[in-house]
Amino acid sequence: MVVHKEAMQLKQVPLLSSLDSKQLKLLAFTCEVFDFADQDYLFHQGDASDCVYVILEGETEVVGQDADGMPVLLATSGANSLVGEMAAFAGGVRSAGVRARGAVSALSIPNQRFVELITTNPQVAMSVLQDLTRKLAETSKLVAKLQDEIETRKDN
Repeated sequence: MVVHKEAMQLKQVPLLSSLDSKQLKLLAFTCEVFDFADQDYLFHQGDASDCVYVILEGETEVVGQDADGMPVLLATSGANSLVGEMAAFAGGVRSAGVRARGAVSALSIPNQRFVELITTNPQVAMSVLQDLTRKLAETSKLVAKLQDEIETRKDN
């Protein structure tokens, strides 16, 4: 049974591990698995948000754009991680793109289902908040590093 297999995979995702088997099966039933080849985009910066992805296998790159529109690697995400959740909360467009680094299998959770999951499960909400806080801290470090590089280039 595919739903049972997907529910077992979702149980391995730290953000979702507090859900019981019935909740996991319901979540798996409302989701769809997608496979991406190396360098395929799960979504692009500026795309309208329709879902959140749970990376089941493989690794992804979070890609932004510099002032000239060139791609800039912002972060990587591996198996059992969540990508695209910020746009689901904001109800808007993607702030960055996400592309596959090698083969990737990902489970898409429709935005409405994801928000429902967060609002009805305090443990999941806390896990997502902790994950977002970690991502924000990593992004802040990256911004500071880039600012230092810019200043160094100006001085030279």
